[in-house]
Amino acid sequence: MYAILAALAVGATPPPLECLTHLDAGTVPTGPPLAVAFRPFNRGTAAVTVLGVDAGCGCLKPTVSQTDLRPGDNAEVGLTVNTLTQPPGPATWTATVRYRVAGETEVRQLPLTVAATLAKRVTVTPPSVAFSTEGAADQTLTVADAGPRPLTVVAAAATSPHLSATVGPGGAVRVAVSKDFPPGDADETVTLATDDPACPELRVPVKVS
Repeated sequence: MYAILAALAVGATPPPLECLTHLDAGTVPTGPPLAVAFRPFNRGTAAVTVLGVDAGCGCLKPTVSQTDLRPGDNAEVGLTVNTLTQPPGPATWTATVRYRVAGETEVRQLPLTVAATLAKRVTVTPPSVAFSTEGAADQTLTVADAGPRPLTVVAAAATSPHLSATVGPGGAVRVAVSKDFPPGDADETVTLATDDPACPELRVPVKVS
């Protein structure tokens, strides 16, 4: 895994928050989430407050271990890519850490980049599910594994009590929206548990309108 330190312009004042901003994960299989961690460091003389992390796409989920950094402190910014929704081949994902230095009004930015080459292994069809309905509805997910020992989906769970996921014959998964799903737009997830230790779960985004 390679990491490149953000370059500074000649003669410029170094930013108070800095870290290795580019991570190359190499070749990774599709299916399991790709998780990497950046560790921004407060090299300045004033406290820094992390205001948030903006993901460049919906397939990227950011987390921050702590938001208040005193001089000399560092945090961990985790980025998790849902590889199920990505096509095979070279790929790059970006995120931006927004932060403010104590005593300043300016909101500064620290860009982060993750690169990888995705090798097709596990695919879920469709890779994401969308419902637009005023009543009950359902769709079926199918899972294919190009590995030497194809995995088996052993259980399924949804993040909403109004959304169900049931494993059927052949590992097909029925995703169903109940008729009492609250009105409005909701972003949910169906998690498929497998019998493969290298790919213990698959996360399928579900959009309900």
